[in-house]
Amino acid sequence: MSDNKLNDEAGRLACLSRLAILEAKDGAGFAHITQVVRTALDLPIAAVTLIGAEDQYIKASIGLGLERTSRSSSFCTITIQERGALIVEDALQHPPFDANEYVLGDPFIRSYVGVPLVTMEGYQVGSLCGMDHRPRTFSPAQISLMDQLARCVENEMELKMSAALDGLTRLLSRTAFFDVVESARARAGGAGPCGSVAIVDLDHFKSINDTYGHQTGDDVLRAASRLFAENFGTAVHVGRLGGEEFGILLPGRTADEAAAMLERYRAALEAQRIGAGNGIRVTASLGIAELMPIGLEADATAAFKRADVALYRSKAGGRNRITIWEDRGEAVPEQALALPSLRRVRARDGEIDARSAPEQILKTLSRRPTKPVKVRRQRSGPRQLA
Repeated sequence: MSDNKLNDEAGRLACLSRLAILEAKDGAGFAHITQVVRTALDLPIAAVTLIGAEDQYIKASIGLGLERTSRSSSFCTITIQERGALIVEDALQHPPFDANEYVLGDPFIRSYVGVPLVTMEGYQVGSLCGMDHRPRTFSPAQISLMDQLARCVENEMELKMSAALDGLTRLLSRTAFFDVVESARARAGGAGPCGSVAIVDLDHFKSINDTYGHQTGDDVLRAASRLFAENFGTAVHVGRLGGEEFGILLPGRTADEAAAMLERYRAALEAQRIGAGNGIRVTASLGIAELMPIGLEADATAAFKRADVALYRSKAGGRNRITIWEDRGEAVPEQALALPSLRRVRARDGEIDARSAPEQILKTLSRRPTKPVKVRRQRSGPRQLA
């Protein structure tokens, strides 16, 4: 493995997004492994964690009643910064762990052992770890066992990825995507939107297939799909809804914020040339609507219907643009979106006045990057802080 992967945070996040398990509902696939760690090492706490852009996702744990923490508070974000196991024999004796909120407070971690979880591409996306409430040492045999169990977790992750991804684009499959959307709605509270959803439709895709052939059409789909990961990492969740249509979940984003983010994608796609020679110019039309939590709407269908109507307005307004759903007092037609099969609203239905599609003024969205935590460690083999 090349260590340049350790410094490629954008690539790591894109790889993590492709694993499609950050928002998975169930971490039971790893429960037997955490049980082995707990028993074999005589530990009160064992977990499988994944490190996102800002958060640590705890996919399976024993003795730890948490599902997500901030990345800055996690031991595992330091584990993935170098190769090999990280060992902390007494957290109170070694910065930055001595100031960690989970050392000074519940669950009062004093010792830790973590092995990075490495993808086939060489990116370290999380860790298999164990923790104790008391200072302690870990033997070479115990570290070796942890390493072998980490390989089992990696294999399980790859299997989950294969089952959840679309075979051509390597984006989430339709079913996996809507599972992620419903998981996001289930976690949300309050009386307002919990994020936004968008539908992206590649313009004139049929003519690309007819003119250049289906192999070129597949190349276009793959190129358009890669741009999602390159522009957003794990900040959004993207699924292939079918054909040349993609669904996007933007958790915690208003429609205006979502439009600003997706404008980067629209512009990047328009600037890209796909294929040999001068390449093919590809554009996309997008429709955005805000997503409501479970307490306000029974399922996500209504939000995608609104996004679908907004997408139609983008198409009718000239394509290669973004439209945010606006409630004009009109009923959202039932035929706008019939999950699991998408169907476009037709002008002859008389449901939408296409000429009134508004042009959207996009706001600039800025995000402060996560700052990595620094810690001194040995460069090879298990890294031990005794």
